[in-house]
Amino acid sequence: MPKLELIDPTGFIQGELQKSIDLVSFGLQAAENLKVDSLTIPGVRFHLTPAQDRSMEVEETRAVFRAWVLGNGLRDCVDAFGPSLEWARKICFLWTREGEVSVNENGTLHLSAFITGKEWNEQLLREGAEFEFWPLRKKLGFLKESYGLNLPATSESILSISYARNCLTHRRGIVGTEDLRDNSAKKLVVHWKEMQLTAHGDEGLRVLEPPAEVRGGELVSFGYADVSREFELGDRIEFTPQEYVQLASTFLLFAFQIQESIRALQQARRQV
Repeated sequence: MPKLELIDPTGFIQGELQKSIDLVSFGLQAAENLKVDSLTIPGVRFHLTPAQDRSMEVEETRAVFRAWVLGNGLRDCVDAFGPSLEWARKICFLWTREGEVSVNENGTLHLSAFITGKEWNEQLLREGAEFEFWPLRKKLGFLKESYGLNLPATSESILSISYARNCLTHRRGIVGTEDLRDNSAKKLVVHWKEMQLTAHGDEGLRVLEPPAEVRGGELVSFGYADVSREFELGDRIEFTPQEYVQLASTFLLFAFQIQESIRALQQARRQV
């Protein structure tokens, strides 16, 4: 009997983000505090030096390593989206089949649908194998056009971050023409969401930087602000540790939003 595995996208992304954050934390602390006398790999019998004239000094390596750690952390965040979008594709497919919708005792919805073997093989298996290798924009477009899924508000932010990830992976972070959205673009613009605490009072709205004090009568609220950075052709993409955390939180926000979009799709089906 065929088995359909449906991962929890939010739980999966949370786990992958936690792993990325832990590795980035360890790497940055090592770069900051580790005492290194020479650039030799411990535990090897013969040290390989393929281009001695290009070898780096310890402090130069320390700086490059920081950027390398952050770049790899960002890459891991983007790579976590493949399984979560595959989850969304399967759920969308199932909830657009003919069948009856009922409500479970815990309030969740249950769909009793009839799926032919041909549909199962072609749309769940073969299409899934193709879907895995599609670029992110094509995957999101497919979910919207094929199943009417309302894409999360953070979709464009995730796409822009994925372009930065591709540049870091394939061009060592140096922006090339391949990284631009179209021929008329002169810059690679990466935008994301920044978590912010704000206080609103008689003097207006102000952003709180912990451990800022709140004045009497002010109302404190939590939200997200739009942040962006521009990289011109030939620029090297680098993010600060604070920006990396903000980028990671944007991925988590996307995961929550796509689950809400799925719930809306299910509720709409319930009303049919």
